[in-house]
Amino acid sequence: MLNDKKPIRALVIGTGHIGQQHLLALRKVPNCTVAVCDRSPTMAELSADRHSAAAWYADAAKAFADFRPDVAHICTPASSHLPLGRLALEMGAHAIIEKPITENHADWICLREAAERAGLWLMEDHNYAFNPPVLHVRNLIDSGEFGDVVHVDIQFALNIHEPTGVFSDPHLPHPALQSPGGVIADFLPHLSYLAIAFVGAATTVRTVWHKRANNSLFQHDEMRALVVGQTGTASLLFSSHIQPDLFRLVVHGTRMTASISLFENICHIDKSQNGPGTGTALLNSLAAGKNYTLGGLRSIVAKLSSVPVSYSGLHTLVQSFYQSLREGHACPVTLTQIAEAIRLVDALIDKENRT
Repeated sequence: MLNDKKPIRALVIGTGHIGQQHLLALRKVPNCTVAVCDRSPTMAELSADRHSAAAWYADAAKAFADFRPDVAHICTPASSHLPLGRLALEMGAHAIIEKPITENHADWICLREAAERAGLWLMEDHNYAFNPPVLHVRNLIDSGEFGDVVHVDIQFALNIHEPTGVFSDPHLPHPALQSPGGVIADFLPHLSYLAIAFVGAATTVRTVWHKRANNSLFQHDEMRALVVGQTGTASLLFSSHIQPDLFRLVVHGTRMTASISLFENICHIDKSQNGPGTGTALLNSLAAGKNYTLGGLRSIVAKLSSVPVSYSGLHTLVQSFYQSLREGHACPVTLTQIAEAIRLVDALIDKENRT
């Protein structure tokens, strides 16, 4: 627990796209002093100027030694997460690390043990689990209004073949290309922690991996999975060919079905209604039209005002992390939750589970 009156010190390492989102989120954290670090001095200085940071560094060890942060946000490629995470913990800083938290299970165990020895928080960014529509549905489930969750569908479609995209540049290979699951593995943490949030830890996993574009850099560009969880089932999809891009979560319960567009933060809930089935369908269709219209308008307004709609969960999670740290509450994403998500990612990648 930190002193409420003492400014909290946060260090953001890595000033790329996701690092910028962390810096934006930290603007909303009360009484917080921020420093930035990047291997590129130019990027570090530019980010410090943009976000009015107290200091900038091009060397992580010097940043920890000089700035002495209470919390380190590690927003660098996965290959650097273990050494930077371990450095943060050894220097007395809690660590928020972008997904995937480590490149492999052995590195995760090493990092987790370091956090437990130091008595410090270690958290992977499970940002979509904290998007407003997801939190709303989880509250409905907790209240009993939703009924029991029977099945969850999670679909992630992204054109990773785009010639100007970060994944398909042959002259600057993306680090994820070297991982056992290839580029798809970069997105599996999102699918995994969302599935676990609604159907519990996985007990059985079956997958299909496929390469649809034979002339691409990728070993696989399509993945389908069926997961049996402790309380329900989940189907997971990653596609690089379905268009337009989407990230959709559908939660099927015994009283309601919730459909969430995670990129736009639009949610529609179909409810069981008294009366004939055709009347129920009509009422739900009318409600859906209203929800999607209002949700679309909110999304447009948010984008015009530079509010990162798809990163709203990250902002909520970061604020919750710091508030919990100050007030002595539990970390919003526990080590157990991270471990279960990693275990599911490993199972999705494991060739033994492929059909």
